Amino acid sequence: MKTPVHRFDEIDLSRGLFLVLVTWVHVFFFVGGKSLGEIYWAGPTPSIISLPNYILWVIGEQLAPTGFFLLMGMSFAFLSSRRTAQLGRWGGKEHFIYLAKRGLAIIILGFLISPVWLIGPNQVLFAPGYSGGHSIYILLGIFFQLGLCMIIGGAIHPRIANVALWLAMGAIVLCIYFITPGTHDAHALFNPILIAVFIPGQSTFVKSTFTAIPWMPFVILGILIGKSYLRDRN
Repeated sequence: MKTPVHRFDEIDLSRGLFLVLVTWVHVFFFVGGKSLGEIYWAGPTPSIISLPNYILWVIGEQLAPTGFFLLMGMSFAFLSSRRTAQLGRWGGKEHFIYLAKRGLAIIILGFLISPVWLIGPNQVLFAPGYSGGHSIYILLGIFFQLGLCMIIGGAIHPRIANVALWLAMGAIVLCIYFITPGTHDAHALFNPILIAVFIPGQSTFVKSTFTAIPWMPFVILGILIGKSYLRDRN
């Protein structure tokens, strides 16, 4: 007999709210014909057109994605706890395979729907970097990066010691600090792998407006919060 699956309604509601906020802000690309403002390492911060505009930008472009990735990490901790209760064992291999399959499905879905951005305003595809004269790009958008975060997160089993998780989070933050280029590199030709997973921008035939690795500290922090949440409930 299977153990009933327990859902955390407050977590599901928060995750849905963050998704609605992010989606709503990005609808401006298609409905309003312009963005509320994007921040890239090679560009200025968005101009504050109005206070409501700035509040929407902070919520939709900064707070909502941060909250979503925190909840993603918490969900990884909940998944491990729930599957252990159901199956009696949920090791690193099972954890990785489960999340890697889901992450790969999200990546495939992203490639199927990414051409929809081509019907939006041109600035939606803008990103710093060297274009190399290419007019056709492999666009690695939010779905690709979400799927990649799930695959990477699958390799981080929640039962790993908290100290190791804190060290991993700190190591990624240091990498972000030392690897993120300066504005003087706005037209540099970066390795496509860096563009795909680390530095938002474009390089030859690869273009990304969102990258996974800089968000992984929030995923790991979410795992730590999830473990603490479960420990307090128990």
